[in-house]
This record gives sequence, structure tokens and C-alpha cells, in this order.
Amino acid sequence: MKRLSIALLMLLLVAPAILAQDEKPDNEAKPEVVLRKLYATEGRAWNYRIIHWSRGESPVVETTSDCVAKIKDGKAEIKGDTFDFEGDVMETRDSFLDLDGADDDEKALVADDLPLETLDMGFRKFECRKLVRKDDGVQVTTWTSTEYHPLIVKQVTFEGDYTEIRKLTSFVSAERDPWLLYRMDGRHWKTKTTIKLGGVNQTNYSEYSVSNVTDSSADYTVLALDAQGTVVSSTTLPIEFKQVSTAQAPAKPPTIEEKECEAGTFECYLTVNNGTKIWSSTVWTGLTVALEMKGVTSELVEFDLGHDAMKLYRAAGNSYTMHSVTDTGGMKVESYTTYNITKVENGTSTFELVSKDGNGREVFRSESGLELTDAPDHLTPYAKQVEELIETPAGKFPAIRTETGENETVTWTWHGIAVKTQIKMDGITMVMEVTELKME
Repeated sequence: MKRLSIALLMLLLVAPAILAQDEKPDNEAKPEVVLRKLYATEGRAWNYRIIHWSRGESPVVETTSDCVAKIKDGKAEIKGDTFDFEGDVMETRDSFLDLDGADDDEKALVADDLPLETLDMGFRKFECRKLVRKDDGVQVTTWTSTEYHPLIVKQVTFEGDYTEIRKLTSFVSAERDPWLLYRMDGRHWKTKTTIKLGGVNQTNYSEYSVSNVTDSSADYTVLALDAQGTVVSSTTLPIEFKQVSTAQAPAKPPTIEEKECEAGTFECYLTVNNGTKIWSSTVWTGLTVALEMKGVTSELVEFDLGHDAMKLYRAAGNSYTMHSVTDTGGMKVESYTTYNITKVENGTSTFELVSKDGNGREVFRSESGLELTDAPDHLTPYAKQVEELIETPAGKFPAIRTETGENETVTWTWHGIAVKTQIKMDGITMVMEVTELKME
């Protein structure tokens, strides 16, 4: 009976992962543009650099910054600022948009008969529809993202002797990756389950771990243990990071609440069905934080994110290159910094730092040493961190997001490496991101 109870509960907890594997998107169907998808996710943000030029005059440069501040009752609050050449605020915007209120002009930007073009903006590529409009001597060419309608990726306007060029300079999608939980090698978590049978409480544990992670798949191991920690069963499931169909998504917004358990406090989706309550993490899809049903309670007692802050320094040959762009409104300064691990010996990692300007000329070189600590059993215990799948020129990373200075600085950290940082202050915008990464 004891082993049967464990098996039944394991099936309940593992079922979401198995069901997700069975969903097969229709690869033959042409992806549809979701109108106003740009505004459908809180925290989404985008910046533009706009150049105004009239023949015989010097160009005028301004920048804009917008973000989805809040979504409520089908409306998105969009906040933004426009900055002049000196970085001073020229305009502050605060508007509310209906998520299903796309007008005819917005629909025309992604009409099916428009040509498709892929624009590489440096920080990422966007598939776009290209629309050319000519009216009363004005020609406007607009490239609009098919994935994040109506995000304008590039726009060029000609009107007599006047030219205006608008380019997207940064974009944070803020989307929650459905496979984020399984994208970190070494991530593991543990749940405690109590089953009441015949007036007697039985305690069992389940341990979960992730291994063999690639860009498209991972292995997911589940151990069932008895109250004494003896392994009763072991199952390893392959998981493919496929697109998840949203065709059957419920129309009613889910209930969100904080749930405290032994592993910490998590923001969760609460699902209630026939007396069963399930709290699931809003950040890590598939992570069950707590469960209550007749005769059964379960909660998360351990959660280790799997990040090792010293991973880079543990092997000679590891390296990464950071690209930095500082924009003061009218001037851009670029630089590159490369960290090379040259030697690991007697508990010390030796690394070389090489700095180059935007033209690739070396301006600085140094060598330093770092005393290594042993990789702990629990690399990064959960402490209310928020993790996101961040995209850089070096690839995608499940990175821990931190914000400082009233959200003026946002950093995404993966295994101790700040794979991307955005800074805004006093009219200066700085973006730093990893362009190359080699990890043994």
C-alpha cells in the first residue's frame, strides 16, 4: 500500500510534464500574428533612437523609452519618456490601451500580402512585415515585428528635404519561458508529501533534478523516497523544449497569490478543482509549490536554482567577451572586454582581462588570480529570486534578474556572469551583454 501511494502521487506530480510533451503544435500551419501582443506582458520594455535630419542642417537625435507598467481588466498601462540630445526628458507618456483594440492602421502593418524581411538589430533578429506608404509627397517605410505586434523595429520617413530614421535599440520581452525550470544543468528540488490512510500519516519525499541540458532538450529525473530517505523508485524523462500550444488556454485569468512553504515564499497560480488546490510557480512553469487534496498534502521543502557563481573560473580555457555600448544621446561609445581563464592550479584560478575599443584596438590588459571555493551541494538556494530566459548574441541564458536604483539598473546573471546589464541615469544609457562564451 505504501509503494502504491507513492506511485499514485508521483503520477499526479509528474503528469503536467508528461502532458506538455504530448502537445504537438501544427508545424504546417502558418503562424498567426497576435494583434497587440506587444502590450500583453507586464515588464516588457523597448527603446528607440530617432534621427531627424533636414538638408543643410545638422541631425537632431532623440531617444525614447517605453514599457508595459501594468495590465488590468484587459487594459495595458504604457509608460514612456522621450529624451533630447542632452538626455533631458522632453515628454512623459502614460496611456491605457485595450489589448483587443487594434485599429485598422495597426492591422495594416502586418497584412498577409506584405513581404517578410528579417532585420538584425545587433542585439537580436526580428521577423518583420515591410509596409511602404506614399501619400502627398511623404514616403514612410515601416518594418513591424510579426511576433510582437505592433512593435516597429525600423521606420524611415522621407518628406522633401526631411528624413527621419527610427531604430529599435533594445527590447526586453519579459516573457515567462514554459521550459525555464528545465534549462539549468544541476537544478534540483525536493517535495514532502503527507498521506493520511486509516488515521495514520505517512510521509514520503520526491527529489527532482535536471541534467544533460541543451538548447532544445534536457533530462528530468524523479526519485521517490520513503520517510527514511531510501529510494523507492527512479524515473528519468527526456523533455523537448517545444512550442506550447495556447489554443486551449482558459479565458478566465488565473488566481495569483503568494504561497509560503518550507523552501520559501513563491508567487503562484492557484488552481482549485473539486476540492483539490494546487499552487504552481508563476516563474518556473511545472514547479508545484504546494498541493492540498483529500487525505494528501504536499509542499516544496528545497529548491536549488543550480547557478555556480565560480563556474567560469573552475577550468582553464573558459572565457567570455562583454560588449558595452554607452549612448549619451548624440554620441555612442563602444568597447569590448574579454575574460580568459589561463590556469587553474592549487585552488587558484588565474585569468587575463583584455579591453578593446569599438574598433578592436587593445587599450588595456591585466592578469589576476582568484581563490576558488569548492562547489557547494546547494549552489544557489532559493531566496525569492526571479529568473528569466534572456537572449544575447552569445545565446539564451536562464538568468537571475536583479534591479537597483528604482529600476534604473537591471542585471541578468547566469552562473555568476552578468550576461546582460541595462543602465539608465542622467541622460546616459548603457547596455552590456555577452557576445561570446566558452565554458568547458
